[in-house]
Amino acid sequence: MKNTAGRKLLPQSWGFLCPVHTPDGPSCGILNHISFSTLTVFCNPVDNNSFNALFLRYGKIKNFPEPLKGLVTINLDGEIVGYSSDYFLKWFIDKLRSEKVSLFGILPKNCEFFYISRNSMKCPSKQFDFSSQDSRASRPVNWCNNSSNFFSENLLFRNSVSFKNQLHTIELVGAFEQNLINIFNFEFQTGLLLKNTRVSHSEIESIGILSLIAGSTPFSNLNQSPRNIYQCQMAKQSVGTPYYTSWRRNDSKSYLLLAPQVPIVRNKIIQDGLKLDSFPNGFNACISVLTYTGFDMEDAIVINRSSIERGISFSSITSSSLIELKSFGGKTKQYFNRGKDNIEEDGLLGADSRVSKGDPIFLQKFQENIGLRRESFFCYNSFEKGIVDQIKISSDTLKKSKITKTSIKIRSRRKPIVGDKFASRHGQKGVISYDFFATDLPFSENGIIPDILFNPNGLPSRMTMGLITECLAGKSGSITGSFNDSSPFRYSGDRNSFGKFSEQLRQVGFQYFGSEILYSGYSGEPLEVEIFTGIVHYQRLRHMVSDKFQISNKSPVNNLTRQPIKGRKSGGAIRFGEMERDALLGHGCTYLLHDRIQVSSDLHVSLIEKKTGTFVDYNKRPFLENFNGKFKEISKKFPKRILMPYILKYLISELAAINIKLKINIGET
Repeated sequence: MKNTAGRKLLPQSWGFLCPVHTPDGPSCGILNHISFSTLTVFCNPVDNNSFNALFLRYGKIKNFPEPLKGLVTINLDGEIVGYSSDYFLKWFIDKLRSEKVSLFGILPKNCEFFYISRNSMKCPSKQFDFSSQDSRASRPVNWCNNSSNFFSENLLFRNSVSFKNQLHTIELVGAFEQNLINIFNFEFQTGLLLKNTRVSHSEIESIGILSLIAGSTPFSNLNQSPRNIYQCQMAKQSVGTPYYTSWRRNDSKSYLLLAPQVPIVRNKIIQDGLKLDSFPNGFNACISVLTYTGFDMEDAIVINRSSIERGISFSSITSSSLIELKSFGGKTKQYFNRGKDNIEEDGLLGADSRVSKGDPIFLQKFQENIGLRRESFFCYNSFEKGIVDQIKISSDTLKKSKITKTSIKIRSRRKPIVGDKFASRHGQKGVISYDFFATDLPFSENGIIPDILFNPNGLPSRMTMGLITECLAGKSGSITGSFNDSSPFRYSGDRNSFGKFSEQLRQVGFQYFGSEILYSGYSGEPLEVEIFTGIVHYQRLRHMVSDKFQISNKSPVNNLTRQPIKGRKSGGAIRFGEMERDALLGHGCTYLLHDRIQVSSDLHVSLIEKKTGTFVDYNKRPFLENFNGKFKEISKKFPKRILMPYILKYLISELAAINIKLKINIGET
């Protein structure tokens, strides 16, 4: 396809662009994120004199007006500085690399050099490039000093070697340079390939190719790839700990998890190395994989009501509003006198005041000299109750004017309700369908009642084996009181992650495969099958019913058409459009259609003369009421009342404005 060229992960992108963290859909592969180990180079470029002095220590650059046969071009930041022999550069490049990696070398650690020979690559000419300018991407790898025995000795002990002890062998390589060197990967180059390949560098950790969010997914190498992509998007939507400076921020809307927990199962390289425990964005929940009463169909989950009462996934939502104080001119006096203790003299509510829908947050009264009063209101317009968290008053100090703007932050607390969205760290998203009492949920022999019931149909098609492994690792970690490492590419072959955590469970007396016998919450009898139970780190997403529900008994109407206004912001409900009309017509529900688009919309009473078929002015209505006693005798002379949509009358009036008269024949009734 034509649009796939920009979506490819080319070899020079390995380790620099994350292969997982990209949006799903049309922009997949176009919008990429860099890996968390990628560094941006900031250094002083090497000048020509220093570069020549470096060569004089081992040899000399030959300066010729034109290149001679057999000599290699030497480039410094894109400019030709000289020529040298092929044999000298093959030996000299190792000297440069050892000086670059050494703690006492004069070369900057983030410079980049590579040698291209015609023997190894299809290149028109040999050249040696040395780059030392700013704004180049680089990533760390381990330099092995061309020792092929390095791997056979240290392959099994690489996890026990301290990272600090290897600082003298860590080298920063660029995107183009890594195409010309052989980098050994512990997870994929083994056996015959290891014996017959001469390598110069090795990866420090394979997780270094992932971005920060993609690298936080536990056991991501055991999941289907699209699930890891989904998780990268949902991690940004999770309610967590966004910042610690809420007292100085005025975000229009922000979410905060009130009782966060750090994950038991974590990718320690990222979670501990970058100190992500300071900003937790989820909670550890006990889940059981079973179907129960049908409320957990599809992706829905059943949650324990007692867990909600204990505060699981409780969140706080703060919203800030900016009020501009209006001035009516003249000599005005600003005051507020309502007789409430929480109202300040400046017309603002005091902090920690409770507000409900319709309560005035701010009220100004202006009184002019001529005795007229003008009032300015600002009322709370949300359905949920809140607390005034903070009030900031700002003024223009340079002009020495009065108060101009006021920022009011209101805080409300939300507990999980039916319809709120949750997700694990493996792209398994679902909404709460029912909150069961703890007495109705199944329980184990130890008396443990699960917090969440997960439908087993969500596993075979999604192929998220990482979720199953996290269940085992979280269960063993909670029992032994330790954090378990879930870094991807750590367990393979003989080092099976599933077997490691299952053995830990067996040693403490649990079933090897993580299953348990659960007893029915209704009858107390044991269920016929063993239920897989474990601990999973769940995330509460910011897609909540309180932000999205639309309901309106009597919504505002359009001033022109007198039809209800759609949209949640304007207080309206869901629009009943033409496609919904066609659905009712297809089902034959004509009277329901009449109720929706006429009775509940813009039903209007009009007066029409029988003879002329035109509308009658409303000024004649008092005249008609005086003849109520003789109405039957003179009914043919006077107008008749009919029901019609107001939009029809509006259309007739618009046509009359362009000299098109439309008569209505109501006939005899």
